[in-house]
Amino acid sequence: MKKLIFVLMTIAMVASLSFATVTWDSEFMDFRGADTSIIKGTSAISGDADWYQNSQHGIVVDPAGKIWVSFYSGYGPNTEGGSVEFMRGADTCHYKPLWVFNSDGTVDTILTVLTGTGIKDTLYAESAHTGSGRGMELDADGNVVFACYNALLKINHQTRELLDRWIIPEGGGLTGPAIDVVNNKIYVTHVVPGGDPMYEIDATDYSSFEAVMSVNYILRSAIARGYADGSYDVFTGTTWSGWGVPKYHCGAGPVDTLGIVDTLGNFWYDKATNEISFVEDTTNDNQVYEKMWASSVDWAPDGNIIAGELRKGWAGELGSCWWVLDPDNKEHLEAFGLVVVDSCTANSKASELNDGGANGPRGASFADATTMYTNDFYLWTINKWTYATPTWATDLTSVEELPTAEKFALSQNYPNPFNPTTTIDFTLNEAGNVKLQVYNVRGQLVSTLVDGFRNANTYNVVFDGADYASGTYIYKLSIDNKSEVKKMVLLK
Repeated sequence: MKKLIFVLMTIAMVASLSFATVTWDSEFMDFRGADTSIIKGTSAISGDADWYQNSQHGIVVDPAGKIWVSFYSGYGPNTEGGSVEFMRGADTCHYKPLWVFNSDGTVDTILTVLTGTGIKDTLYAESAHTGSGRGMELDADGNVVFACYNALLKINHQTRELLDRWIIPEGGGLTGPAIDVVNNKIYVTHVVPGGDPMYEIDATDYSSFEAVMSVNYILRSAIARGYADGSYDVFTGTTWSGWGVPKYHCGAGPVDTLGIVDTLGNFWYDKATNEISFVEDTTNDNQVYEKMWASSVDWAPDGNIIAGELRKGWAGELGSCWWVLDPDNKEHLEAFGLVVVDSCTANSKASELNDGGANGPRGASFADATTMYTNDFYLWTINKWTYATPTWATDLTSVEELPTAEKFALSQNYPNPFNPTTTIDFTLNEAGNVKLQVYNVRGQLVSTLVDGFRNANTYNVVFDGADYASGTYIYKLSIDNKSEVKKMVLLK
């Protein structure tokens, strides 16, 4: 029987879950504490003393390393120090900007009025379509796909041009977009669907879409992965009440339909020993069945899923944390994060105690194969993490051994960004069996550049991206069961 032991340390109202493969690096942004001034200010707002954005909902790191953040609540300026209010006819309206931050936490851009060829939209609180920020993701070309209330916007990450727009026919709030980068499809539904459709949208032309199934549970986030034969998977979170991370699959045949094939993230939990397992012990009265309340699901570059589980008060004993899930084996999971029981508004010490804290996880995104940023809706924080691929073992707690510098070294590709070719250098100090492989940001294998025995030497390998879409790619050097990864950007 596969088991995992959690060691719980209680300090006041905060508990620390043991973790092995993800380590906290730093608090990137604290919108309740040190970074309040960025999203709060005093302006000429009718009837109010100040403006304040909070409860960030979406996060994505673009191919240039910029961190895009959307907020669910409040108002904001159209530029740094700019206007918060504007007139729309006789009505006073308030901007609800989409923020772009540099990796040092400074503001890069504040987006409120988006324009493109024959298309324009304004992000403001009173809008029937863009009134609240939701989830974000990158498409196959590196564009930012942003869900804001019932509109889906495609934004060029370099020029910030609005490229396309889709509005869900029934109205109501959208989930974050699930993007199949292989087949260029997007999947979205309503946060509170009540039997409404999940839609498949052509990522190259948002006017082309169709319903692929109906959804009857509350969710905020979904992810997708496609295959070369046209088949695909969709994974969703579940919220109110959570029942895990359901996995749906659609085959490549003309009559195949999207249907559930598995559910991840659920297990049996022993309240006395803090042990979890995937087999019920009918003789153990301390064992309860825990169903994950996943408010967010996102891809890690290695193909695993990062799932954020809601606070303990709603989700149960093992809520208020982040999980790494194997999408193809529901018995593979690991937890990380600092459990914060109360939201920042209810806990006066939350800002000091939430280093790596989780109370309302709401999205994760990677700058490269090992650098991850996570959003927390209720703590108003963004945390930065160092990620390592789990080595799934029977006890579920093993950590992959890190490569040693004495045996090999992998260099940054050059040029970077590149179009269409780039060179990857690596040095072997000992002979060994070598693989050099390229993956997309969904963890799907794109190309194998080296596969075989190599003597100690320095090697130069050319990767040709002529047949691939613009975007971020991960290259991985593996030698005798040790590996190292780096990021490169193809810009056409």
